[in-house]
Amino acid sequence: MLDYAKKPIIAMLHLMGWGSRDILERIIREANIYYENGVDAVVTTGSGTGEDSPTEKLMEFRKVLGTKPLIVGAGVTSETVAEKLRYSDGVIIGSWLKEGHDAHGEVNAGYVREFMESVRKARTDV
Repeated sequence: MLDYAKKPIIAMLHLMGWGSRDILERIIREANIYYENGVDAVVTTGSGTGEDSPTEKLMEFRKVLGTKPLIVGAGVTSETVAEKLRYSDGVIIGSWLKEGHDAHGEVNAGYVREFMESVRKARTDV
């Protein structure tokens, strides 16, 4: 178990219509509030559990957040993890590792191996 003093605090930054100027300005405001008050990282997602977090969205968030930590919180697969890691500092993976890539399925060891092989390859390609 992690030491309480070192456990990261991650805040959700999920806004529909992310491409508009108003939404980007809101993202900047909210991210700054989070980081100014000690949040360790911001996580963003796609439209729901297992839904892709669009790369274009990650690119925009990266521009806005600069070097501040950004986590992808949904929709990552073994095929997309390298691309998502290019614009983020980490990913949260869940349903893709389950039987049938379903959030309610059992963890599938083959999917975990496949995913982590893709992660290892992405890490060495950097």
